[in-house]
Amino acid sequence: MSLANLNLPFNQQQIDQIVNELAEDFKTINSRELEPDWLFIFADAKTIYIKDNKDQIKRFVMLTASGMNMQGYKHFLSSIIRAGNENLEAWKDLFESIVSRGVRRVLMVITDNFNGIEKVIKGYFPHCMTQFCVVHLIRNAKYRLSKEEYKKFREKIEMIEKSDTYEQAQRMMEEIIEMVSQRYKSFGKELKKDKERYIEFVKFPKEIRERIE
Repeated sequence: MSLANLNLPFNQQQIDQIVNELAEDFKTINSRELEPDWLFIFADAKTIYIKDNKDQIKRFVMLTASGMNMQGYKHFLSSIIRAGNENLEAWKDLFESIVSRGVRRVLMVITDNFNGIEKVIKGYFPHCMTQFCVVHLIRNAKYRLSKEEYKKFREKIEMIEKSDTYEQAQRMMEEIIEMVSQRYKSFGKELKKDKERYIEFVKFPKEIRERIE
């Protein structure tokens, strides 16, 4: 359904003007100068489909970064769209965007577990911590485990989030890996390789962990 069929109180020229103004506002926000220091940067990728001028639907990836500044406030940092699938070059473009606009130091970057992403992050922020997104991990487990196994997996992950110490979180992560590896060796191998990256946030006090979402 086109906008013209929605009986909006705007003609096509007015709608085009609104769209153009929004696009200009986005360009301004997406190119503004950024603070040099950030507590956390949250980066995510999403596959989208866009219709081109020939009415052909094509696949794109949209990468977005938001950050929590030193005062504890969240801000939008950058968003880019690239044709095709998620890839390391697109991730480099995203981090290059925020670095070129002033970001210099980050305590922790939270992102999905895309192969090679940590090396890209360290190239821009060599001293930052890297946390792989637990939400992505839980979502992945849902499609790879049985219903009952997934329930136990999620319960154990929630226990890790409430751990009193990092050492306790390490032990529980080992229990999860052992449980998964019994029937799903490839999944267990993946978890073992990246186990530290799923529990880095436990090094922070519980009050701060709640902000890392």
